[in-house]
Amino acid sequence: IAVQRTRPTGELGGSFDILAGDYGRQEGHAVLNLPKVGDQLSTKLFYSSRKSDGYERNVTLKKDTPGNNIQRYGVSFLWTPTDNFDADLTLEHGRERSHTDQAPLSNKNDLICNLPAAAGGISLGPPLQSPAVECGRNTDGDLYTTYANKLGVANNDEDDATLQANWSLGAVRLASITAYRKNKEHVTQDFDASSINFFDTVRDQDYHQFSQELRATGNVTASLDYVAGLYYFDSKYSLAQATNYGLLFQSVGLPAQGHQLVDHESKSYAAFFDLNWRIADKWRATLGGRYTKDEKEIHNNFVGAFNVRADKSWSEFTPKASLDFQATDKILFYGSFSKGFRSGGFNGRGSTIYSSTTPYNPETVDAFELGAKTEWLDNRLILNVAAFSTDYKNKQEEVVQKTPPGSPNPQETIVANAATAKIQGVEFDLQAQPARNLSVRATLGLLDAKYDGFSQVDETYAQLKDDLSNLKLRRAPKATGGVGFDYKVPTANGDWTFTADYRYIAAHETAIAPAFGTGMWTGTGCATATAASATCAYIKPVNDQRGHAQASNTVDASLSWDHPLPTGSLRLSVFGRNITDDQGLSAALPVAGLFTFGTPRAPRTWGVQLGYRF
Repeated sequence: IAVQRTRPTGELGGSFDILAGDYGRQEGHAVLNLPKVGDQLSTKLFYSSRKSDGYERNVTLKKDTPGNNIQRYGVSFLWTPTDNFDADLTLEHGRERSHTDQAPLSNKNDLICNLPAAAGGISLGPPLQSPAVECGRNTDGDLYTTYANKLGVANNDEDDATLQANWSLGAVRLASITAYRKNKEHVTQDFDASSINFFDTVRDQDYHQFSQELRATGNVTASLDYVAGLYYFDSKYSLAQATNYGLLFQSVGLPAQGHQLVDHESKSYAAFFDLNWRIADKWRATLGGRYTKDEKEIHNNFVGAFNVRADKSWSEFTPKASLDFQATDKILFYGSFSKGFRSGGFNGRGSTIYSSTTPYNPETVDAFELGAKTEWLDNRLILNVAAFSTDYKNKQEEVVQKTPPGSPNPQETIVANAATAKIQGVEFDLQAQPARNLSVRATLGLLDAKYDGFSQVDETYAQLKDDLSNLKLRRAPKATGGVGFDYKVPTANGDWTFTADYRYIAAHETAIAPAFGTGMWTGTGCATATAASATCAYIKPVNDQRGHAQASNTVDASLSWDHPLPTGSLRLSVFGRNITDDQGLSAALPVAGLFTFGTPRAPRTWGVQLGYRF
């Protein structure tokens, strides 16, 4: 997916939109194109502002949470000194001053609510553990009431610069894309989501990124065209994290605050090509490939515990091939194969020497797809279908796990490699115009996703392997679908358009953490020996139900009025999102038996938008 800003037009014009809605929602967006200067320089200005209060109620702080306040603005210059050369420079700045919050989903199996059975299995209550009212809550209506005693802060300042130059040399077109980005962020989060001080963090991070791409496109013959290029990427970040531990952690030897300093650098080099060959009147073949080499280096200083460095490099060639058959002007069949590569890396938030210096492996995927794109009834009916299968090797998954006794942090968030996973399915897309002013649409997706292998070292750190392949993948609902329509009513004073959409997402998992008492070894010898020599048994894991998102049925609708003016057009819209108020879980994270938190889906919202284009 490539998202690009529009280029300056060189003619006076633009658009302005303002929006107001419930939960304190206020938005403003503007784009202004200025007339060309000297027949060579075109300029575009843009601005966007989004503000809102949250739809959760924090009863500890007695305020609505979370809330966002985001502005982005910039300018684009398009220089066209000749007919065969142009350069587009975009400079922009982003500023965020938002707040975060989350709901507690901890229960008696989490340390924040209950001591382990070995220590009596009781709840001590505040200030050591959460009040009972904040434990054992449900994952739908309860999510909209929160208890955190520290409101999360998300401050981010970002500067971006992008320069794209295009040079046409007859049969060859050259492009150079140079980009630079830096941002400075300050983030605090009360992870335990409780009214007591238990576990929260303060993170300050500086990030710099530079990339350069050189690309050539052209035609070798009338039936053969190509794209080829080189790519370079360099990024650096520094992280200073302070973790505040509550009284319960301090009672077992942790300090009131722990500090971690991380420096990380990543470099990537790539060369790529893509050939499109019309091998016959109705047949087209595509062949491409990319060679990538990545280099990464980390310095992790967990103050007072360890100070380590590590580096690693990886390389991979990823090919792709496809074949298209244009059966008629309105029917296209295709088949494709591609291999993807996701670089390995180091865990910048690792809390042990092993997790900080041991890289996770690259992820590769073999993707197959067969499909058809068709048009019927004089283009009034479009029906597309695709079947796909993706085979992952060393699939990267973010997991939260306990650390060994004596570690400077009781848990850590790391990337782990699932051995293999397979995701396959079929998708249907339909668009139709049954009447002159009526258009309808429908989609359906069916998915089958599973791990073929996923193992980790057991939490006893005794070389046992936990087989996690029985867990369900995150964000992989078995079915998704939707229907919608647009109905336009032209009048002498403008056009009225009524739009409605229904979307369905089947129940699915948002976390891959095993439920309490599963995904573990039981019996004698398990803590000191390997499974081969120990008389112990393994209980297969099932996903923690607190990460189970219920099926969602969302209905959106809007009524718009478009009115032409002597210079431009005016649009007024009234809209509702999730108008049936279908509530439920958006995401949850069980944290290594210590605590669990989650966030809800957006409830019913409404708004009014006024726009002007000229």
